[in-house]
This record gives sequence, structure tokens and C-alpha cells, in this order.
Amino acid sequence: MNSILDKVRTLFSSSKFVVNQLIFIHVSIFAILFLFRVINSFGDDPFPLLSFALSNLELSAPIFEFITKPWTLVTYTFTHLGVFHILFNMLALYWFGNLLEEYIGATKVLHIFLLGGVLSGLFYVCIYNLLSYSTFSNVHSQLHGSSAAIYALLFAGATLIPNYEFFFFQRFAVKIKYLAFAALFLSFFDLSSGLSHAGGALVGFGYISLLRKGINLGAPISFFSRLFRRNPFKRKSTVDPRRSYSKSIVSKRMGVFQEEKKHFPDQEEVDAILDKISTSGYESLSKDEKHKLYLASQRKDE
Repeated sequence: MNSILDKVRTLFSSSKFVVNQLIFIHVSIFAILFLFRVINSFGDDPFPLLSFALSNLELSAPIFEFITKPWTLVTYTFTHLGVFHILFNMLALYWFGNLLEEYIGATKVLHIFLLGGVLSGLFYVCIYNLLSYSTFSNVHSQLHGSSAAIYALLFAGATLIPNYEFFFFQRFAVKIKYLAFAALFLSFFDLSSGLSHAGGALVGFGYISLLRKGINLGAPISFFSRLFRRNPFKRKSTVDPRRSYSKSIVSKRMGVFQEEKKHFPDQEEVDAILDKISTSGYESLSKDEKHKLYLASQRKDE
């Protein structure tokens, strides 16, 4: 038991494991809901655990229900009921989350995921209530699942590295931009899913577009996360966050030890590298450019 707890602590000990952390949270909530379903299957439950949980986790689109439970803008993203629903969503989260993490870092992946869920939820609530005044009402009133947040990751990838290729069955190469638009188009066969996914797609596109202009939509998330750190009064380091130093290397020159400096690339360098990826693909980068991109992904958000 202690070993399991130790592994969980290790998993959540660093922000570098964001994708795995998100998957763990999703699976844990799914397991709890599944347990509630098993309990309810034994007969009439005087306290219906599953329905109570869902009423406080799912997003209710009718405006008067939504305003009484605003926290569901966050919780609905982590709520799944079907095995295949959570399976395919977690696979997509693993693929696209890790892909983006390689280019922009784990923190921004978390920002895109959370913003994708919250903003697409608001988008869905608005559209639902606008359509409720018309005769067109083929839209579900309840929303759950992380699909919209994953579409935010997918379209962030399609905006950042549109020519990145996925190889299916080791034969067919599909660029991420085509994959993203095809998936969004197919999702509209169910209007409710399509609307939710479209909201996530807009968030992913908007996040990367604004990031290229120096605007980080995830900055408020970083600010509030700092408020809940274990040691909020810990003295800040005086070292420039844009520059760090690797371990000392022995230099025989004139018998003096020299310090090898490691400079983080500025935004202009990163943008130039990303433009090159968009045009010619990741493999066209030199070793130095790949190293700079890696350093940029590890850079702490300011």
C-alpha cells in the first residue's frame, strides 16, 4: 500500500508529469463512478450515490441550472461513464499532450487542457440557451467528458506544427492539420459533440495564435497555482529565470576552471524555429535548434 502511495506522490511531485497526472485523475474519477454504479445495481439505494455524483460533476447547460453549480465547468471534463469513451479520450490525451509538451512544455499543455474544458463549456452553455429559444432543440442538456479539452490540444498542435505527420499502420502519413479538421467534421454527426468540440478547437487555435504574439492565456492559471504552493513565503531566487548554469566543466585553458553557460532562447528565436517546423517539419531542425526548443519548453512561465 505504501509503495502505491509513494508512486502517486512521485507522480504529483513534479509539473513535468502533467499528462500522466491528468490521466490518473480521469481514471480515478471513472473508477469511483463505476463503483457507485455497482453499488446501485444491488437494489434500491436510499442514497443514490451515482445520480448525486453526476448531478455535481456533469455540466448542465440550462442557464438556471448552470448558475447554481458553476464548478461543473471544471468537473465535467474529468467525468466519464463509458469504458470506450474514457479509453479513446485518454489515448488521445497521451498522444497529443506529449506531442505538445515536447514543443511548448508541460505547463502550457495543462493550460490548454483546462482552458479548453472551461471555455468550451461556456461556449456550449451559450449556444444551448440561444437554441432553446428556437424550434431547433436537438442538443443535449448535459455534458461530460474531456473531448473538448482534447480538441483544444489537437488544434493547438495543428496550429503550432500543422505539417507534423502521424504514421498509421507504418504506411499512411497524415498531417496533424488534416487529422484535426477531419475529426472535427466527423464529430458534427452528433450536434452536441460537434458544438462542444468546436469550442475546444477555437481555444486551441486561439491559445497558440496569441502565444506567438507574446500573450499567454494561461498566465492567470499560473498565478493562482502559485498561491497554493506549499511554501508561498519561500525566498525567491535572485538568479535570472531566463538563464541557468550547467555543472562546472574542467577547462585546461590557462589552468582555470570555467563555467559553461546555458542560455535560454528568447521568443524571437523560438518563433523562428516553430516557423521552420511548420514549413519543413521537425526533422529539418539542426541539433542546436532542437536543443534550443527543448530549453524553451523547460523554461518556467513568467
